[in-house]
Amino acid sequence: MGEKIIIGIVSDTHGHLPDAVLDIFSGKYDISRMKEELFIDGADADLPAPRCVDAIVHAGDIGELEPISQGIIDALEAIAPVHAVLGNRDMPGYVAGGKPLDFQLHTFDVCGVSIAVMHKPDELNAMLRRKKTKPRVQIYGHTHEPKLRRIGPRLMLCPGSIHNPKGDWPRRTVALLYLESPGKVLGARILEV
Repeated sequence: MGEKIIIGIVSDTHGHLPDAVLDIFSGKYDISRMKEELFIDGADADLPAPRCVDAIVHAGDIGELEPISQGIIDALEAIAPVHAVLGNRDMPGYVAGGKPLDFQLHTFDVCGVSIAVMHKPDELNAMLRRKKTKPRVQIYGHTHEPKLRRIGPRLMLCPGSIHNPKGDWPRRTVALLYLESPGKVLGARILEV
C-alpha cells in the first residue's frame, strides 16, 4: 500500500469562501454531507479517514472581476498548497505558490497521477485533444453543477459552485479526490458545504 493523498477541489467562489469550505479541507466534516461518490481504482474501505487535505485545486472564477479576491487563495494556502487557474470572471493578478495564475491549462502530477485543470469544460476537452494527452483526472468549473464521471480509467470532475449553484443539486458543494501512489485514483466525493 502506497501513500494516500487527499486533494480538496473548489470552483466558482466568485469572491465568497464560507468557513465551511475551510473546515472540510481541514478534515472537519460529516460524511452525511456527501452528495455523490465514485470509485475508480478503490472502494470505500480504501479511502483515508477525514483529515486535512494535502493539496487544493481551485478551478477558476475565484472572484468577480475587480477587485481581485486574492484573500480566497491566501486562505486556501493556509491549509495546503494550491493549484489554480483563472476563470472567465477573473482578472489577472492572482498568485498561488508565489506564481501568477493564468487562464491556460494547468497540469501537474501527484502520486504518479496526471491531473489537468481548466475552468471551462469545452476548452479543457479541446486543449487535451490538441495536446493529444489523456490525464487520469480532468477538473473543471464554470457550469456550477457538481459532477463525477468515469471515462474508462479516467475521472472527469466538477466540484460544483460556492456561489450560485445550479443543476439538480442546488446547494454549495466542493469535492475531495483520493489518490494512492503509485498511480491510483481511488475515487472522489462531492460534499455539501
